[in-house]
Amino acid sequence: MTPGKFGIALGLIVAAALAGCQTTTSGGVVGGERKQLLLVSSQELDRMASQSYAKLLSESAKKNTLNQDQALLRRLRAVAGRSIA
Repeated sequence: MTPGKFGIALGLIVAAALAGCQTTTSGGVVGGERKQLLLVSSQELDRMASQSYAKLLSESAKKNTLNQDQALLRRLRAVAGRSIA
């Protein structure tokens, strides 16, 4: 893994970990309450993820490492669509 990709991956992991630190008082499945510290809002996490993804796409395009195979792209989207549905 290159240093740039490692930094992006590390940033996303840290952002995801921090996003889990939210305050909530709604009852859980068993009716208990839990409290967590809010360090990063979900909007901020979404913004950070979008920036990281855009940077990754830009760097990959410059290196010409993006997939250009349309058949493979259609197959990937079909598999992802079935997985999500």
